[in-house]
Amino acid sequence: MVYQRSWRMAFQAAFPATIPVLTGYLCLGMAYGLLMAANGYGPLWSVLMSAIGFGGSMQYAAVSILVTAFEPLQAFLLTLMVNARHMFYGLSMLERYKGLGWARFPLIYTLSDETFSLVSTVDPPEGVGRREFFLCISLLDYSYWVGATALGGLLGSFIMFDTTGLDFALTALFVVLFLEQWKGKERRPAGTQITRWLPFWLFPENKRPPAWVTDLGKVLPAATMGLLVVYCLKDVAWSAAPHGAPELLAIFAVAALHRWKGNVLLSIAGGTALYMALVQCVFV
Repeated sequence: MVYQRSWRMAFQAAFPATIPVLTGYLCLGMAYGLLMAANGYGPLWSVLMSAIGFGGSMQYAAVSILVTAFEPLQAFLLTLMVNARHMFYGLSMLERYKGLGWARFPLIYTLSDETFSLVSTVDPPEGVGRREFFLCISLLDYSYWVGATALGGLLGSFIMFDTTGLDFALTALFVVLFLEQWKGKERRPAGTQITRWLPFWLFPENKRPPAWVTDLGKVLPAATMGLLVVYCLKDVAWSAAPHGAPELLAIFAVAALHRWKGNVLLSIAGGTALYMALVQCVFV
């Protein structure tokens, strides 16, 4: 009874904190499911990618890999680059996840951008255990993403519309994450799973990381996000019409919306919708 009560209290404390993640994941997860369906991959594939890989932004990047000639080395290096920030997240979480025993395994496996933002800043209320609280946040965020991609995959089988420009959601995501990391810099906060586990392998609980390693974990996530925004624009033909105008206008809209309201869902959905309208109706 006491055990069940402790988990119920942890869930009740964690769920309100994850509501912003739920709204953001509904937008991004459904967009990913729709994008997979538009490229010939049904809901089962999008759910498996989300449940096993749980890569978020890398899953968007993987869509292009799936529909082109597969190059293992390129895919591996791309995964490392896209998810390199997780190594620095892990460095920041070494102390916070210390002493949690078996719970460290699911906590590390499900450590995403949004989960990192929550567990690195939110403390469990009085009477709620750290292990139960952090696990509830992590597992709730994980279930939101998997459920949203399943919903998007199912809807993609029934809703027929032009998805040109929908992949801009990935660029919008990186812009929002970059702005969040930049705004929160005063808080110092083989693939996707390698980047998550590596810091915990290199620095187990009984080994304290050097000060310079900790400092890297505080400043490099924002730099990585900026690099990924640039990466998303690598295929833009700047020298030919429309000279990247749709991308620049949409990025400006994402930044303006996020500065105005600070809402992840509004920023990503608004910027992506504008980009789709620009490439389908204006710059054609």
